[in-house]
Amino acid sequence: MLGAGFATWEFGEQDALLLNSLWRNLELPKVRKELDVAVRRFGDSCVRHRNEDKLIDLMIAAEAIFLRGTKEGEKSFRLALRAGHFLGKGSSAKDVRDQMALAYHCRSVLVHGGKPSSDKKLKKLNLQEFTDKVSGRIQTAILTAIDLLASPEAVDQLDDKYWDRYLFDSNSDQ
Repeated sequence: MLGAGFATWEFGEQDALLLNSLWRNLELPKVRKELDVAVRRFGDSCVRHRNEDKLIDLMIAAEAIFLRGTKEGEKSFRLALRAGHFLGKGSSAKDVRDQMALAYHCRSVLVHGGKPSSDKKLKKLNLQEFTDKVSGRIQTAILTAIDLLASPEAVDQLDDKYWDRYLFDSNSDQ
């Protein structure tokens, strides 16, 4: 039953330290500036009841991370490529890229009034399972970006220049 009872959480000492560190990092001005939309829309996705709405919020969060400052060009390709490299290592980078490309396609179908069941790429997709997987990817992206932005040698912003250096500069630390 919705709204009945309270959820209880038990935190060990390590959990409390990690939560404290995460909270402190979220308060840093650079982290707030760069990740405000991503964190807010990820949070919104967690309280949505419809998987379609969850996926739209998750993809807005993904756009806020991977497409910040992108004005032109193939956004679906850029988002998928950047997410694949940022979240995947080795052969899993291709899996992440393909999953995020499909998620962006699904988002486009939904926001333009379509239904996944009537789209040939999405017809057999279990939207709940898929949305849960994408949610895990976006959560990982947010946590990784928080650590990246909060580190002493932090980048200034996650814009097109950052992503070009990240993807194509062999001297950059990844």
